[in-house]
Amino acid sequence: MAVQLIDIVTEIKAGHTFREKLLAEPFGDIAIVQLGDINADKLNIDSAHILVNGKGFKTSHFLQKGDVIFAAKGSNNKAAVFNADIKAVASSVFFIIRLKPQLVLPHYLAWYINSKLGQSYINSVKDSSTTINIKKRDLEKLPVSLPEIETQRKIASLAELSLKETELLEDIKRKRKAINEQLIINSILKR
Repeated sequence: MAVQLIDIVTEIKAGHTFREKLLAEPFGDIAIVQLGDINADKLNIDSAHILVNGKGFKTSHFLQKGDVIFAAKGSNNKAAVFNADIKAVASSVFFIIRLKPQLVLPHYLAWYINSKLGQSYINSVKDSSTTINIKKRDLEKLPVSLPEIETQRKIASLAELSLKETELLEDIKRKRKAINEQLIINSILKR
């Protein structure tokens, strides 16, 4: 079944706009999710470099487990699922998508947005007047193929395994390079 994104969400809202430059605070307790925290279709909240004091934030600013965050600005328009056990606020480069859980799983939707199908639509609606930007009204119209929940679960699981495989292969590649380099250095030093 194909639907529009707006039909399967409870809310799509912009991330928080910060009025001044963010600086990490030594005793900060709120992670600020920025564009650099999404890579390989995954949110790396542990890498959030900016922790700030929670003063001034409303409850509505905080991300909730299961929120899909979508990078609406810049050239890397990817989605990821927030599942961390920390308080976090997404910056204004993101749209926060809250789903109707009886209709769609967060990991499935993030996968779908990042797939060729989702990215094809995203690329067709990019507004690049000065910086690349996806408008909320265009995101709401994103056509989503919506299989049954069990099928969504299997697709999300397969996508997670594929990501894990890619991470492991990259790790093997890095370690192999380091070993080879050390072998070469050792052979040079023995002469």
